[in-house]
Amino acid sequence: MPKTLPKITLGELITAQANATLASIRKSVVENGSEPVPEGWHRVERWSQAWKLSPPHTRKILSDGVATGVLERKSFRVPTADNGVRPAAHWRQLKPLTA
Repeated sequence: MPKTLPKITLGELITAQANATLASIRKSVVENGSEPVPEGWHRVERWSQAWKLSPPHTRKILSDGVATGVLERKSFRVPTADNGVRPAAHWRQLKPLTA
């Protein structure tokens, strides 16, 4: 006796295939596109919290720190909330900060 196929509409089939394709693309982008951020590298939000400053003021200080050689800036590809990947600036301290 032949097996009976599950009853599924053409619309459900197309939707299922589209969802599977999108999930596959998102998974490959996140798995293959992002890179781990090494210890000691932080985004502006983290520096801002540590220094209790606004993000724009923190960016100015970070920029000045890079110009004077106290800090180093590098972009890392990080995952986003919508399952994508984007480059994001990170900074790390090279020398002790002096006031």
